[in-house]
Amino acid sequence: MRTIGCFLMMFFCLAPAAYGGKGVFTPAIGIGAEYSDNIYLTHDDKVSDTVLYASPQVTWDLSGERNSLILFFSPTFRNYVKGSEENVTHYNASLSSAIPVSKDTVFELTDTFLLSDDPVEDLEDRSIRKTRAIYHRNTTQMGVKSQFGPFESTYVQCAYSVLRNDDPSVQDSDEFTPSAGLTLRFLSQWLLSIEGSYTLGEFFSLPDEERSSGTEDFDEIKTSVKLSRRMTDYIDLFARYSQSFMRYKGLMEDYDVMEPALGISVKMDEAPLFSIQVGYYLMKRYGSEDEGGLTVSGDLGRSFRFKKGSFRLSGSSGYDESYFGAENLGFSIYHQGSADIAYALTQKVTYELNTQVRSDRYKNLGYKRIDTKCQVATGVRYSLREWVSIRLSYEYTNVDVNAAHIRNQETDWDYEENRLVLEAFFSPAAPDEED
Repeated sequence: MRTIGCFLMMFFCLAPAAYGGKGVFTPAIGIGAEYSDNIYLTHDDKVSDTVLYASPQVTWDLSGERNSLILFFSPTFRNYVKGSEENVTHYNASLSSAIPVSKDTVFELTDTFLLSDDPVEDLEDRSIRKTRAIYHRNTTQMGVKSQFGPFESTYVQCAYSVLRNDDPSVQDSDEFTPSAGLTLRFLSQWLLSIEGSYTLGEFFSLPDEERSSGTEDFDEIKTSVKLSRRMTDYIDLFARYSQSFMRYKGLMEDYDVMEPALGISVKMDEAPLFSIQVGYYLMKRYGSEDEGGLTVSGDLGRSFRFKKGSFRLSGSSGYDESYFGAENLGFSIYHQGSADIAYALTQKVTYELNTQVRSDRYKNLGYKRIDTKCQVATGVRYSLREWVSIRLSYEYTNVDVNAAHIRNQETDWDYEENRLVLEAFFSPAAPDEED
């Protein structure tokens, strides 16, 4: 595939350039079984199956004294016990590199590749994928960052993402996004940050019977200006103005979004404790009625560590856009929250719990749609040896789609799924530097 070829080309071109010392090659393998009571994520007529898998992986760290280059590759061989689907191989690969250009300037490059038939494995996609057809995504990002003062910095970067689907009813897409930003300090306690980006979205034709639901190509420009004032060593107040301009290359309705906002950010021990921004968005549509509303966005997040574990609580709300996925749902108002707990029951046994909830109210579909997703994942990890661990985990997912109109009236997008995973993971200890 073209994306795999691009990844491998960067692998061989960058490895010799960034190699500045001894490379560290770390192999590992996970072997396990995954049970799902609803592999097609349907509301009714659920199909259950168990997947046996083996997932070898290698990590190659070629970092030197100044340059860094880390490569990762993992195929996962999956066998459906009941034969609900054909056996399939997933692929995960990534590249991360940082090369200093000067004392204060660094060139950075990342590339991630995913090929899967699991509807929920693509974490960049918040829409609902209902089939087990193969899809793959490749995302490349490169840029230059420069820190020319204690608070002054600038960056220029470009991201390119490709999504391809074997399912002919799901629209393929390309995303190209260059962006830049600048932060300056003036009058001692004042900071000015300016950011801008341009996105070119390209979508490929669906079959004739699905063409009316496809997304058109578009150009989008986003800009933001933020003025912040340091009140104390721990508290900053800020004002922000953001604006975006969406222009479709067809008959879909263009729109602009403007949002002035005020906020406060608090640090503790030089680490962010929380940041809250209260604003008002105005969505100007070119053809139908404008709308607006209050937004409260930000992050309430910090990990609190105690003797035997850690706890983190976070939450945010605001507006977002959902394109370049199994569904292209556009502009939404969202609310989300999560909690993470890790606790050492014994020296070798660790308990983990993660809960997440997110609600999206989509605004420019031509009909009302609210998606609410709740997820609870819990498990126990047992460190049998330094090089082998056993994990037993359970994950519950509930997706509720409240829509006044569904494109395909024969499909109900609500679903519940229970997953149970038992895995043994083998990884040798990292070698000492002097070895």
